[in-house]
Amino acid sequence: MARAGKAIEALKEISEGVDEQIKSAVAGLRRHDLNRFQAARTKLQEAIALLLEVES
Repeated sequence: MARAGKAIEALKEISEGVDEQIKSAVAGLRRHDLNRFQAARTKLQEAIALLLEVES
């Protein structure tokens, strides 16, 4: 289960990075790009939730 914990932490860091990219680039993004970032963030959040479920 330690590996799952490391994976969860890595995904959380990636998710936070995606959130920061969205926040910092929103003004200059085209709608298509913003939608891609938001979809990536959603997929990361789903992966984190699944790993947390497996971990418990």
